[in-house]
Parts: sequence; C-alpha cells; structure tokens
Amino acid sequence: MNSNLNASIIAIDDNLNSYSISGTPTVATLEKRSVSESLIWFKTITTTGPISSPQVRYVFVNETGVYLTGGFFGSSLTIGTSTIINSTPANSDDMFVAKLDTSGNVLWLKNGINTSADNGTVVQVDNNGNVYVLGEFSTGIIFDSFTLTSNGDYDLFLVKYNSSGQVIWAKNAGGIFNDWVVDLAIDASGGTYVIGEFYSPSFTFANTTYNNLGVWFSYADVFVLKYDAQGNEAWIKNIEGLGNDNGNGIAVNSLGEVYVTGAIEDTLGGITNLGNFQLVGSGLDDFFFAKLASTVGLNEEYHSDQLIIYPNPNTGIFNIEIADKDGNSLMEVYDVMGKKLVSSVVLTHKTEIDISKNPKGIYLIKVVNGNTVVTKKIIYQ
Repeated sequence: MNSNLNASIIAIDDNLNSYSISGTPTVATLEKRSVSESLIWFKTITTTGPISSPQVRYVFVNETGVYLTGGFFGSSLTIGTSTIINSTPANSDDMFVAKLDTSGNVLWLKNGINTSADNGTVVQVDNNGNVYVLGEFSTGIIFDSFTLTSNGDYDLFLVKYNSSGQVIWAKNAGGIFNDWVVDLAIDASGGTYVIGEFYSPSFTFANTTYNNLGVWFSYADVFVLKYDAQGNEAWIKNIEGLGNDNGNGIAVNSLGEVYVTGAIEDTLGGITNLGNFQLVGSGLDDFFFAKLASTVGLNEEYHSDQLIIYPNPNTGIFNIEIADKDGNSLMEVYDVMGKKLVSSVVLTHKTEIDISKNPKGIYLIKVVNGNTVVTKKIIYQ
C-alpha cells in the first residue's frame, strides 16, 4: 500500500459498491463501482512539483461518505476542485485526509503543517461522524491550534476531526527512535485503540514504560495502546520477544474487548511474551491472534510480592495471599481461552481456591484491589 503505483486499495459499502485506488506515480484514481462492476464515478488525485507522488494508504466508507488518507511528495495535492499545499521543506512526504460524499464530491481536504516528513496511515470514523487519522511524523507537526513534537525520530500521531473537518484534539507518542503504526480501532464510546511497533529502547505511555527486549533499533516489539474519547492516555500493553515482532491489525467489539493480530520471529531463540502468555515460534515467522480483556485499562502491577500463590503447581486446590490489601478485593480465575471460571470478593488476606472440578492445565488468576490489578499463572496438574 506504500507503493508509488498505488496498488489497489478496496473498501465496500453496505450496498456492496466498491471503492478502489489505482494509478501512476503522478496521478491516482478513486473509482466507485457497482456490485456488477459498472463504473458509477471516479475522482482523480494529482500532485504538482518536481517530485510528484500521491500515495493513498487507506480508504474508509460508511453512510456519511468516503474518507481517504495518505501522503504526497509534490508541492501540492488536488482532489476534484480542492487543493492543499505541501508544508514540508524540500517537498518531503506530507500527510493528507479527505472527506467525499457518496457521489464523489469533495467536502473537505486537510493536511498538517510540518517541518519534516509525515504520513497518514489509517482513517476511521466513529458513530458521531468524527474522523480519526493515525499516522507518523518526525520533528514536529501542527494540526490547527495543536502542536506536536517528536520524542526522537518518527513518532505516531492521532488527530480527531469533527464531521466538518475541524480539529478536536491531536496527540502523539513514541520513543527516541523510529516507531511505526499499523492499525486503528474505535469503540462505541469514542475510545481509540492503536497497534504498532517500536524500535526505540523503551516506549512510555499512560505512565507505563516498556523496554524493547530485542536489539533496539534493529528489532521491534509491538505496542497496543488506548486513548479515551477526550484524547487522554488510558493504557498500553506490549508484545515482546528477542526477535522482530510485528502488529498487523486491531479490532474492538461492543464489550470493549480488543483483538490484535501480528507475527512473531524467534530466529534469535527464546520466547515471545504476550501478557501472561508465552508464545514459542516454529523457528521463523509465526502468526499470532490475541484477545485483551475489557478491563485492560486498569493499572496493572506484576510484582511477585503483590500476590502469593501456593502450592503452585498444585492439584486444583491452592491458597492465595494478597499483600498490601486495602479493603475488599475481586478475585477471578480464567482458563486459557479467556472463559471466567471463578469470581468472588476476597475479604481476607489469605483465601483457599478450588478449581479441581475443571480439567488439568494452565489457568490465570486476577486480583483487583483498588486501582491495582495483579495477574498470575496457575499450573493445575
């Protein structure tokens, strides 16, 4: 999708009309076709200047319109009768976002003001018609009255527009080296979920820092993060291993449960950690699919002294002791498929738990005490 030739990018609406992008290094074409492949309309996307290259990277379609994002190298970009000027020096890549109605008329076309390169990667629309663009930038970028400054090389940006194209908020995150974004999802409340990869030695978000387990700058770890509807940093999770780990996609359902996909590489040996799950690859690149619980936004602490389990391994009956207990705690036990088996309020520091009626295997216990969540593995054998 990053090719200058604009390899076909297709979106489908509720009436099974298709919207596709194709073209040459200087002109891209957006086509709308019926289910029988008859051409309904087309719109050209052109650039001007010594370096001309429109790159449409994502198309989103719903009943409110057609939305595009990407980047362009030329001195200007034109869709229909709307034109924007490249704000970057020496015609570096400049992001754009456009909204068209379902008849192909351009409603608005926007870009950021930047001192270096920037790109739009994904565009999504929420239930209220607000438009979200996820991308990457280096140095600094301005969206209306919001100024973002990179923490190093390329950082992610996420900007929220209203249905008329006015910026509501803009945010950025990243480490000191390159950090790339892959996909974006929006829940029913307007919370936004981002999956990407960081090559930096560490990545800090929502007062949580994850270190890159691989050879940073050469190998990436995966991050999954959430902003709330107001653009506040909510939480971050990582997928870490010694090799190169990549995120490919993210989705969220009506319960707030988040699903992510990607690939892990274990050619350097070792395992890949995904929360409390350990993934062992086949020796090259392996696919992974994971579900994050809807309560993932709580402040999780993984210190061994927070929750003591004994005996472990066990025969299905074990004790837990909760350190620094402040009031009642909620205790839950899950199987490896995410099914909740036990849920109870813990009134004392020490409690006996019986899961012996379940099959032998690996289970997870989660204890919520105030704003702290402790999760550990149970081995029933």
